[in-house]
Amino acid sequence: MDKTIIPAIIAYAVSFIVISFSRTLPMFILSGVILAFGYGICLPSIQTLCMRLVSKERRGVAGNTSYIGVDAGYLITPILAGFVVTTVQKYSGSTVLGYAVMYRLMVVPILIALIIFLWKRKELIQ
Repeated sequence: MDKTIIPAIIAYAVSFIVISFSRTLPMFILSGVILAFGYGICLPSIQTLCMRLVSKERRGVAGNTSYIGVDAGYLITPILAGFVVTTVQKYSGSTVLGYAVMYRLMVVPILIALIIFLWKRKELIQ
């Protein structure tokens, strides 16, 4: 499991770095491909991990808890990202810089997730 999750998390983080430096369509497409690879592996792998960590009777609860986390991220992240973009734009006058900073900051929670996974992986992967 960790042989898939770790590279996927890294790819997911790299996609945000790539898009933060993108200025051409091919770069945006490359970022999208990397993002799809990372996210497309992360989500089902983490969902599978959630199912493996609980008894059969608790799998519904585990799955829903996982999706609540994902949904909370979908709720909170756009608000914070918009705040970052407008704040950077206000002080720099550059919308492009605002989005670049936003995407670079989005790497932080992904790296925190990677650190937590690496720290706890022996307990998680049995």
